[in-house]
Amino acid sequence: PVIIGGFRTAVFNVIATATIGAVVGFGGLGRYILDGRLKGVAGLGEAVVPRLGLPEEPAPAAGAEEPAEVEEAGQPRGDVRLAVVGRPNVGKSTFVNALLGEERFVVSDVPGTTRDAIDSVVEHRGHRFVVTDTAGIRRKASIALKVEAYSVVRAMKAIDDAEVVACLLDATEAGVEQDARLLGLVVEKAKALVVVVNKWDLAEREGATQDWYQKELLKRLPFVAFAPMVFVSSKERRGVTRVLERAARLVEQYRARFPTPQLNELLVTIQEEHPAPLAKGHPVKLYYVTQVA
Repeated sequence: PVIIGGFRTAVFNVIATATIGAVVGFGGLGRYILDGRLKGVAGLGEAVVPRLGLPEEPAPAAGAEEPAEVEEAGQPRGDVRLAVVGRPNVGKSTFVNALLGEERFVVSDVPGTTRDAIDSVVEHRGHRFVVTDTAGIRRKASIALKVEAYSVVRAMKAIDDAEVVACLLDATEAGVEQDARLLGLVVEKAKALVVVVNKWDLAEREGATQDWYQKELLKRLPFVAFAPMVFVSSKERRGVTRVLERAARLVEQYRARFPTPQLNELLVTIQEEHPAPLAKGHPVKLYYVTQVA
């Protein structure tokens, strides 16, 4: 995470500059998707922030230490942890089997065949990946059995432990509500994300092209436009290694560590190009930004 100085300032900026476009959530977890810009909303922020009852930013305690800055030497190294998640029956186990080059996991058309999160090691182009196959995650209201509830908890834990998450979508019905919920959850947890459109062989038979499909999918899921999208056929073992290649690139960014002077230069540039709105007629000041984790 990157911390910008100013607690009330940060809240004000979110309210005053963002349009709330949509809400997705998993169970009781809500996520606001901030989409687009809205003119003339500074007054909205001035009206709403005082009503939130937010505490004033506390003065630093005497002798209190600032959070320790991360250093490049502390950059994580080693195996890349990749979690494979998705709705039931989108082909997660088939996908992991294709990566491994062997039929290690049981594959069935019956949803819920995979019950636990299982790790496997894959090496590709000099990188070593710990790939976690997870149980399918359904809507909370659809979870009836205790064992399925346990499976979902294990899948959530796999997301928490991962650095990169490959979220599989079914090419024949991608972009449905539960896809949006899962993708929103991964974004909420600030994980590196690869959107994997599986069963692409079926879509190709219907005449779909990747360019057209990507545009149509992003109309439904605009909040993941930043994530790379990979089209694969796990059954035919086509394109699966491209997911590992994208994950290897993403983990370099995920593990990156930036010195405070470099971040502060970026902050100055951002404030010059996009000045914060006035708060009660006074300019908002952002003093510093530092990376602490």
